[in-house]
Amino acid sequence: MAAACALALAASACGGATSATDGGTRIDGGASVDGGASVDGGVRIDGGVRIDGGASVDGGASPCPADVVCVDQFPFHHDGDTTLVTTRRFAAYSCRPTTSEAGPDVAYRVVVDRPGILGARVTDASFTDIDVHFLRTLDATACFGRDDAALSRFVEPGTYYVVADTWTDGSGVERIGPYALDIDFTPVPTIACAMRSEPLPRAQGDTLQLPATGPVVLEAHLVTPTEPFDGGWPTATRMEIERHYALSEQTTRYVMRRTQDWAPFGEGGSQFGQGSAAKPPLGHEGWYVNMYWRTKPAPGTRMLIRKPGTPFAVVAAAGYETGPGSITAIGGATEEIHDYLGTGHRDTLTLGFTVDQTLPFGPVRCAD
Repeated sequence: MAAACALALAASACGGATSATDGGTRIDGGASVDGGASVDGGVRIDGGVRIDGGASVDGGASPCPADVVCVDQFPFHHDGDTTLVTTRRFAAYSCRPTTSEAGPDVAYRVVVDRPGILGARVTDASFTDIDVHFLRTLDATACFGRDDAALSRFVEPGTYYVVADTWTDGSGVERIGPYALDIDFTPVPTIACAMRSEPLPRAQGDTLQLPATGPVVLEAHLVTPTEPFDGGWPTATRMEIERHYALSEQTTRYVMRRTQDWAPFGEGGSQFGQGSAAKPPLGHEGWYVNMYWRTKPAPGTRMLIRKPGTPFAVVAAAGYETGPGSITAIGGATEEIHDYLGTGHRDTLTLGFTVDQTLPFGPVRCAD
């Protein structure tokens, strides 16, 4: 792990191992990016980031600042402790100006050489409260995302900073303490977002011309074959849902604060978390869509869900669920889809079947 150990961090924080956080494919080469050179007792300081086969994206041209931890590969893991940190760069951030972050902070530099999704998750103890912020420059006014647990944002090639900062409560108490930070980056492919022009007979008896643009609701989660229910189903709306969130994040590599429950009992299926077809695999469930089709497409049929007027879209899995609950919407989509597109419940999106049915599921950027 390339870290600026000149920070006033514990030895364990500077020596934290970099490890995969999911069972999916690693996108880093796992090797040194600075040709083996080292300084300061063996700590590498070039900060080059290896992705997709191990190519360095900055060639080691920029030395790592003494008070910044430089990320050198993905996934990246760091164990820190703000009780041992003296830096207090920012008291608040433009993306949440009313929240006090006056406590100690640690900045992590990330360099990427292609468009993709930057994600980060911070884990802390009950008293400790460390929030995570994304900055375009090391300036509080350059904030473009924050959360007190996890978030993802689409980024263009460039240099970014992930800042783990200590929340200060209304009494002025700094919630300092140990924390773990995981940072990941997933390249987003640019594709031809061609959709088939065709009528879709709906269960209500009408026909919807695809691609269609209209309100898309926020859908709940579906149980997958990987869930620990011994072939059965949950018996409550949130039974083992946190485990499902973790499994989904490991598979999709999309980091966010998931909050939705299991699909309601009796809606789509007859059990909590049951859709109208077979249980979807984790790689499909995180990116599923539904519509009121009269004849359900085969499970895993690819649809494109796109934010109008932007290049942002998701290749989504259809055929596992019929819905949404309201016929005033054209379809429904998971919270992961809405999060990537920057949309919410009943926001306007475009839905259609992809011409290319071999596209990988997940976030894409449209070439047209």
